[in-house]
Amino acid sequence: MLYTYPMILKLLKPNMVVFGYALFLAVNATANWGGTFPLLPVDFQTYDVLALFSLVQSLAFWIAFFLCMAATWYLPNFPRQRLIQATTVAVFFGSLCLIAPLYLWKYTLPLVCAGGILLGVGTALFFVLWQRVFAAQVPERGNLDIVVGTAYSALLYVLLHIIPIAVAIFCIALIAVPVIGLCLTLASRNIDLSQPMFEDAPRQHQKVYSNALRFLWRSALCVGSFGFASGIARALALSDPSLGFVVNLSQMAGALMSALLLVFLWRRYSFHFDPVLSFRTIFPILITAFLILPFLGQEYLRVLSGLVYAFFAFALMVVQIQSAQTSRDHGINPIFIFSFFAAVVFGLHDIGFLVSFLSIPNSGEAAMRMALLALLCIWLLSITLYLVRGRWQQNANSAGKTFVGPEMTSIEFIALASDTPRAKSATGTLILDRKRTGTSDEQHFRDKVSKRSVQAGERFRLTARETEIMELIARGNSVARIAEQLIVSENTVRTHSKHVYKKMNVHKRQELLDLLEEEF
Repeated sequence: MLYTYPMILKLLKPNMVVFGYALFLAVNATANWGGTFPLLPVDFQTYDVLALFSLVQSLAFWIAFFLCMAATWYLPNFPRQRLIQATTVAVFFGSLCLIAPLYLWKYTLPLVCAGGILLGVGTALFFVLWQRVFAAQVPERGNLDIVVGTAYSALLYVLLHIIPIAVAIFCIALIAVPVIGLCLTLASRNIDLSQPMFEDAPRQHQKVYSNALRFLWRSALCVGSFGFASGIARALALSDPSLGFVVNLSQMAGALMSALLLVFLWRRYSFHFDPVLSFRTIFPILITAFLILPFLGQEYLRVLSGLVYAFFAFALMVVQIQSAQTSRDHGINPIFIFSFFAAVVFGLHDIGFLVSFLSIPNSGEAAMRMALLALLCIWLLSITLYLVRGRWQQNANSAGKTFVGPEMTSIEFIALASDTPRAKSATGTLILDRKRTGTSDEQHFRDKVSKRSVQAGERFRLTARETEIMELIARGNSVARIAEQLIVSENTVRTHSKHVYKKMNVHKRQELLDLLEEEF
């Protein structure tokens, strides 16, 4: 299906899923990411209060993702609907715990501690439950909801600051949080639970999961390095509430601009975004930015902190899209794979926060402290580059397997609109994987079957995984053989095969072979 521009404008309109997810991100940003409470009075934002909340919330947030991985592994059929209700209640009471100290100041620290635990666990569960919704959708719709929801979250965040503070702090707890829970509940009812990713019992396909983690840890580590730097920025915000405002605002601005840029490219071009390649490309810029930090003072720190969080906002969007793609392509439970990503990314974020936070009471000169933190960031970025420097691609060791298919570190975007059946391919060095953006005319193939398969994939807008499976079917491989080669379950192969037949308007293998022979 080719999307015309009027259709794209219709797709960009906020629907229930987009609105609910955008509202969640906006509410989350008011308390968590900047390390401050921008909607509460400044005199409430003492160092003890901010530090206690940040420490407790970060730890609870991180542990919750490990618990989600364990629950998915051992209890794959856990009732999700009740989990949505419990999560909404946790975030609701967590928000109230942050308001209550304004009236019960004697109990400020216990209330803030309880609020941090409830918001940490509740926010993590909201993330994985929204991820479950996105992964269950078709790729174009699910990815669009993530990108558009991220863009609208910036607008809703600004709206929360336009509303009088006395009204906004109660609107978040009493109106916004229940609405988020309602939108998530309604969206979850439309999930097709017959998809392999939901029928899958992880312990029965351990090879599939271990293979996915063997590739995806590189992307998680690259994004986590941004998380580490942003964690340091978050700790620095504790000693300067105005810096926390800069961090929050920069995150929202970065989310808005990156989402709009992505849609602008995506509406016309087909491309692949590789987080590992992108990290390697901007690595020199990152270490240079941290290297000059001790020499440029507080104003530069504000700018750098804002830029780091802007990049981190984009990186989080990438994590969700890549997690959803992995779930669809490999039939992996979306809660498990996203929880893995989040545990690495937010774990490094929290380590960066703790390191910077613990250095505050014992810090001497501000320049020396910034020099130590900058050196630590450069060290971690360098270690990350060392670990992910190799492509480590699989070898096509099977006679029936022409190519490996999509690298798990690469995210695929198929153009939403095109004047011709073959979508043009964007080129570039920062966000695009140049090895995989060429058209079929520019590629080299081992035989006619390989070339015809790629041409058919372009014409019928198949994903890279669907194109790969189509070629393996054309070569006469059985479902079991394809599952063995791609290290996925047989149900996953059958699901992709159905998508291929539907898009190509054929009903069996012989019709597929005839189409490839006659049209290509």
